[in-house]
Amino acid sequence: MWEKTSIVNNIHISIVSRGATFEIGEICYHHSVDNVLAYQREQELFFGNEGTFGDYKVFYSEPVFDPVYEPIQMSFINVNPYIYVGDIRSQAVSSSSILQIGNSRHMRNESRVMNVRQLLRRRSMTERRD
Repeated sequence: MWEKTSIVNNIHISIVSRGATFEIGEICYHHSVDNVLAYQREQELFFGNEGTFGDYKVFYSEPVFDPVYEPIQMSFINVNPYIYVGDIRSQAVSSSSILQIGNSRHMRNESRVMNVRQLLRRRSMTERRD
């Protein structure tokens, strides 16, 4: 890899949660996935057969990543083998994301969230009068 040394003075992160990564240094391969299936109901019910990711297309369909072709001409002269970072303040790193100081070669992050809200049937005004 690139073999850089990361030097960090101060980092303050309040929350690093589900599927997230906080990394200081180099990463050759990073792959994180965060699948979330949340049932929200007005009434407390659990039928026992819920929570199967395969029941929802969002979890089993392959994501489409369109290739990006941009002609770029670059040249690097790394005179200094250090990455200097002063101060970083972050409220949160979450949902298959990464906060990284350093180099990455290959990275693929993915987050799939399905919220199911089941509300009670509301009675109409005519039903209430009866």
